[in-house]
Formats: sequence, C-alpha cells, structure tokens
Amino acid sequence: MPYPKNCIRGILKANFVVKNQDSLYATAELFEFRRSDKPDGMHEASINWDDDKKAIEFTFNQKKNEGALKYEGGVATLPRRELDKIRKLYGPMQFNYERERRPGNKYHGNLLLNLTNMNPRISKMIRVVLAHYSKIHFRHEYSDLQPTGCLSNLASLFKSIASKVFLKKPKAF
Repeated sequence: MPYPKNCIRGILKANFVVKNQDSLYATAELFEFRRSDKPDGMHEASINWDDDKKAIEFTFNQKKNEGALKYEGGVATLPRRELDKIRKLYGPMQFNYERERRPGNKYHGNLLLNLTNMNPRISKMIRVVLAHYSKIHFRHEYSDLQPTGCLSNLASLFKSIASKVFLKKPKAF
C-alpha cells in the first residue's frame, strides 16, 4: 500500500506542546526515538499513517492498557514530503519510515532514526525539523488556540543554517 500524504504522532505528554500567547507549538521532544529490535540499529518513534478520514479520530481515541486515553494532549500531523526531504538528505540508512500494522491498529508505522551511527547534534536537528513541520490537532479544550509549527530556541538557529546544511550531503558518520 502506498504511503499517504501525512503521518500522525500522538502527543503523550503535555510538555511536548508549548503554548505561546494564542498558539500551540510542538517541541523536539515530541519525536523521541526508542531503541528497537531491528538488526540495523534503527530507533523508532511510533506513528499512525493518515490513510483515510478515520485515522486522526482513531489516533485520538487510542487507549492505554488500563483504558485511559493514550494521547490526552492531542495529535500532530506531519507531511510525508518533509520526511522524504530528510530521508533524501541523510539517506535511508540514517532516517526512514515504515508501515508496521499491528492487531487493532491498521494505521501503525514508525519513523526510524539511526542513533547508533549519528552525531547527537544532527539527530536533535532532525527532531527539531520534524517538530517544526508538525501541525497540532487538539481536543475541544484547546479550541480557542491556533495550531502552528515548532517553538524551540533551536528553531531560529535551524532556519538560519538550514540552507547551508540542506545544500550539502552530510559526511559519513
């Protein structure tokens, strides 16, 4: 099955989103990658793929094992074209994504980042970029706030150096 235009990342913790005046911003912490059992050393950040009109609602309604809502902070959508830019820049052995359906979740997938062989500053910059291009979708209690991109002291730094970094192929790590 081809990949859709967007992926969805659930917001587990309130501190993954920052309010500034009347806007919400994703932080780089929204994209924490955890060690996986993959033999290639890739780390995972779980996502859902926005395959149809029910995917965001499904993600909002996912529950923890004890029955409470899993993503009380809402969800963020991220355009696949931004994922493709990062994958093209660093190569699929450093950053990639996959579809990994699970029982009860036909939308499930992962963002993959090779933290084993990547400079930590580069991985932080990738997480800032992911947050920057994320659009926050919130529950009814946030209805008076406007969703936007990333708020991070690294965001302005990234914007100032992005053209230099993205124009060059990174050295092998």
